[in-house]
Amino acid sequence: MPIIVIALIVINVIVFVIPYLIRFGPTTAQSILTFQQLGWKSNVAIRDGEYYRLVTSAFLHGDILHLFFNMYSLWAIGPSILPLFGSTGFALIYFGSAIGGSLASFILNPSPSLGASGAVFGLIGAYVVVALVSRNPSLLANIGFIIALNLVIGFLPGSNIDNSGHIGGLVAGIGITLILVILQSQTGLRLR
Repeated sequence: MPIIVIALIVINVIVFVIPYLIRFGPTTAQSILTFQQLGWKSNVAIRDGEYYRLVTSAFLHGDILHLFFNMYSLWAIGPSILPLFGSTGFALIYFGSAIGGSLASFILNPSPSLGASGAVFGLIGAYVVVALVSRNPSLLANIGFIIALNLVIGFLPGSNIDNSGHIGGLVAGIGITLILVILQSQTGLRLR
């Protein structure tokens, strides 16, 4: 398992555990106050200049299942993307997609949000580009199914999923990966 993928998973788990180790106030660990203090995506706070929330929100998770599904997805997808673009390219795709997902959520969703799924969708977007460039219709069909399934789940009543963040991460991942593919093909540049 690549170090960068392990490091991202460990960081997400540590951030998830922090509220249980440090008391943020008279409320419970999974309270609104805790998420506000740790940096969830808050449109009001971002408008007030707290731009760091575009990144910190991607390391917060609402509950253990939310954390598990995002980290499992990172563990399953990350190692396949890494060899294609190197650690630097992978980090650009992951963090660029996290920010892209947060920006889309900021623009389209007034509610607070959190989670690594924008970054994970960015890695899925990288797969879309790889499938298109390699002209692999079966890979593209599999990825399309995964994207469609996740978006449908996000639109179900009561799902409480920020699909704007997913779509923003997906679009950012596709865009960043296209730039990397063009750079690699025109200059031979390999990010490591």
